[in-house]
Amino acid sequence: MIKKILKFWIVFLLIYPIGVFLTIVLLSLLMLRFLRIINWKRFPHYQTGMVVIFNHPSIIDQFIVAMLFFKGFLVNPIKYSPLIVADANNFYNSWYFFWLRRFMISVDRGNKESEKLAFLRMTKEIKNGRILIIAPEGGRTFRGEEVEFLYSPKGNKIRGFKNGIGLLVRKTKAKMLLLWFEGTDKFFLNSKDRLFSFRIRNVGFFLKIGEVFYFGEEDLRRCSTDQITKKIADRLLALADE
Repeated sequence: MIKKILKFWIVFLLIYPIGVFLTIVLLSLLMLRFLRIINWKRFPHYQTGMVVIFNHPSIIDQFIVAMLFFKGFLVNPIKYSPLIVADANNFYNSWYFFWLRRFMISVDRGNKESEKLAFLRMTKEIKNGRILIIAPEGGRTFRGEEVEFLYSPKGNKIRGFKNGIGLLVRKTKAKMLLLWFEGTDKFFLNSKDRLFSFRIRNVGFFLKIGEVFYFGEEDLRRCSTDQITKKIADRLLALADE
């Protein structure tokens, strides 16, 4: 019993300062008007067992998504802190992200064994009530090829989603929250040669928040994994056009 109490407080004291730091960064972006959030009232601050899905124009997107959960971090960081599904080589294995490994699920893209283990952990974490942050494009949008892009009626585009997201939703029946970023690649510039460009421009960007939704039993039974994946992608593009 004493060991459990000590473990709780050690983890709590390690996580809580990170939550405070993320809160300060988010509020700074908002106050300096770099970030504008559309439909903030839709955001489910204390939802559990949820998958957060977003388009991926810039390397900073997933970290901004994590910042949105600042209220949960401050209330109960162990229960409400999200997990970022991150590329192993770009993030998890990089020494400068060591302090965030507690909040990441590592995936070595292209390594089937790593992808399998990561998927099993994702299903387990969702069933345990954790929040997952996932970019189903499988990389930043600008790295896609023209043949794989999906377009909305208004011309917004994403790379076609990897089917893993459809399978994850089918297996867990998780609720989903969709987010649309616009302009983060203009604020924090991309580089084709390295992970970071280290160039920040004095321009604003915005984030659009969708409604929480899920697929019912009938939809999951009637639709294939490919169809579920496509429906999620179509719904994200519809959010972009709102």
